[in-house]
Amino acid sequence: MKNQTTSRTQRLAAALALAVVVPITASGCGEDSPTPVTTADVRWAQSAPSGTIEEDPWVRAVRAGELAYATAVNSSNFTDRSMAGTWREDHVRWFAHAASRRLDEGRAFVVLGPRPFTPLAVDVEPSGTKAMVVGCADDLAISPTADDEYPEPWPQAFEFRLEQGPDGQRRITGAAGLKEPYTLSTGEALTDEYCGSVPIARGTFNPQPDPRALGELRGRDLVAPAEPSPTFAVEVPR
Repeated sequence: MKNQTTSRTQRLAAALALAVVVPITASGCGEDSPTPVTTADVRWAQSAPSGTIEEDPWVRAVRAGELAYATAVNSSNFTDRSMAGTWREDHVRWFAHAASRRLDEGRAFVVLGPRPFTPLAVDVEPSGTKAMVVGCADDLAISPTADDEYPEPWPQAFEFRLEQGPDGQRRITGAAGLKEPYTLSTGEALTDEYCGSVPIARGTFNPQPDPRALGELRGRDLVAPAEPSPTFAVEVPR
């Protein structure tokens, strides 16, 4: 058993030496404690997103969450504190299970940068503990490119829903195409068509992650949060 564990750890370490983000240790699924990762630098196509809305704490939480997600996928490690601090727990587990399946099925990909997104409005509930950030998003840039027979239309009107926990951390509880009509402060409707004319901030990791690294891994090599119980059933986050 000791030799098998050592072999798996060595295989993970050797494979991820090709990647942009490298976990310090690897112990497989069901980690009880965080396994840190190093986050790559992001190089923006023109300039880093700026402006008053980018200073909003809810928008900063969205930026941090998207960076954490891309880093987790590239490192096959979903236990870093950056994920636990920016995404709701069930989302982190679902992301990890999905990535594990992709590894086992030979469909793994690396994320070339955080999701391209331009925030346009922030709506905070009266309680101050929940908010919705809406704007325009483009598809994730991944390698190798997915062979999707029915691709979603991009760019699109997009929403992030967040909640502030008792620990003060703002976590994403939902991320998807805008589900309900939304009117911007200018009086214009936020739609996919509207987003077609909105400049969307795009950043890529420097250096770029190498998809060959994940080709050496299998689902059992992925570092995932511990399951709450043997009967835990993964649900698609809403």
